[in-house]
Amino acid sequence: MASAAQPAVVEARLGGGPVVEVGVFRERLAPFGRWFTIPAYGYVWSPFNVAAGWGPYVDGSWVYSDFGWTWISDDPWGWATCHYGRWFFDPAYGWVWVPGTEWAPAWVDWMYGDGFIGWAPLSPAFVGFGGFVPISVTFFRFCRDRDFDRPHIGRFIVPTGRNAELFGRARRVTNFDRVNGVVVNRSLSKETIERAAGHKVEQRALNGVNSPEEIGRKGNRGLDRGAGPATSAGATNDTQTLKQQRKLERQQTAEQDRAARQQDKQQQQSDRGQARQQRAEQRATGSQQDETMRQQMKQQRQAERQQQQMQQQQFDRQQMRQQRQADRQQMQMQQQQFDRQQMRQQRQADRQQMQMQQQRQMMQQPRMQAPPVMPPRQMAPPPRPPMMMPQPNPGGGNGGRRHG
Repeated sequence: MASAAQPAVVEARLGGGPVVEVGVFRERLAPFGRWFTIPAYGYVWSPFNVAAGWGPYVDGSWVYSDFGWTWISDDPWGWATCHYGRWFFDPAYGWVWVPGTEWAPAWVDWMYGDGFIGWAPLSPAFVGFGGFVPISVTFFRFCRDRDFDRPHIGRFIVPTGRNAELFGRARRVTNFDRVNGVVVNRSLSKETIERAAGHKVEQRALNGVNSPEEIGRKGNRGLDRGAGPATSAGATNDTQTLKQQRKLERQQTAEQDRAARQQDKQQQQSDRGQARQQRAEQRATGSQQDETMRQQMKQQRQAERQQQQMQQQQFDRQQMRQQRQADRQQMQMQQQQFDRQQMRQQRQADRQQMQMQQQRQMMQQPRMQAPPVMPPRQMAPPPRPPMMMPQPNPGGGNGGRRHG
């Protein structure tokens, strides 16, 4: 719920750099959004009437200053919200800004890899240089490194549907430092962008009204597009100055765009010429390679045919050997069967011949007459032997036998 109370001063700071009191933001940001309280962060601010898909560090440009790559916002409140404090996304309120007291060129997390640069607003959990709280991939913005220094970078941001792919191919390069008490962005060097873009990058000096101290007091008029609301005493002059400045910036942007288009056209022509030359070289090389490949394929096919023929001949010889061996075995079996049959027939013929010879011999022998049958003769009985009569023993009555 919105509250009319004075915003609380954030006590936690990153160090002794250029700081402001948080109360300075309340009056200047009130026309562009509403202040309300979220228990976890205290007094916070959310912008009015932003377009669908809007996010911090989208509408504006990156310029190289004395403090590294610095965000130049197209939003009239960007002098505050893009150089102080932190952003987080709330499902109910959208993007919400938590005030901070220390200035920086841009409080963002940086990714770089495979020709793309990505950045995302740091969350309120980032309170020092020692570590980073993970930021959702959906909150990152990516563009090609060759377009990074072009005005109004929002025109060159790729669709967020590619964020996961680009995030996976990039590495974190976030690197903050502090020089003379002021935060400096060393995440990307000027030389890196010059190599990618193919032209020199102008380094803008931030001094006087453009210095961090002066920005803290007056907003970044002369650096960011837009400033905090002016006081009633200088409103007219500030408005005229702002109009002239925006007109000049539009002219400079148009000239830069024309120069960039001309450079792109020349680059495209050069690329097309190189591409044509490469295609011609590839065709010439391809013809030679094709001929070499055809010869190699022809030799390969010939070698394969010879190999197949040798294999077929070897197979045929093996088949013929097996067939001859089978034929020999078959012939041997048939010969053995024939021999056994011949032997049986020979034995049978021999037996028949022997029988016939025996029969002929029997037929050639004379017949013999049987002797006449004689009647049986009467045989006289054999004579009986004479009976021996016992003789008396003169020595006793036992027939002359002695008794012992």
